[in-house]
Amino acid sequence: MAGLDSPAPIRTLGDGLERLERHDFQSLEPVRFSELERIGAQFNSLALSLKEKTEENRQLYGKLVSARENERKHVARELHDELGLAVRDKSGSRSILQSLPQSEAAGFIAGGRKPSRR
Repeated sequence: MAGLDSPAPIRTLGDGLERLERHDFQSLEPVRFSELERIGAQFNSLALSLKEKTEENRQLYGKLVSARENERKHVARELHDELGLAVRDKSGSRSILQSLPQSEAAGFIAGGRKPSRR
């Protein structure tokens, strides 16, 4: 009689394994075949563990993407600020040089020094 009961539980376990491959972590219905009860319990434990780890990985990936985006924004802000300062510095130096007599401005340009604001 036990030999007649075995195909259905084995089929149930096989179907469950196929679902796991598709990331469907649903537990099995209770296996009614004594030799397979332990395997069914282990399967359900594995399915639950895989479900939890998959969710944990999804959350970690979300945090990684968020951290990358925050770092990209931070670097972009720093570059923007530094570029703005460099442009302002060059612009300010040019206006100062333009206000100086030509001979004095030429000395600053040749010496690579920045003129002081008056």
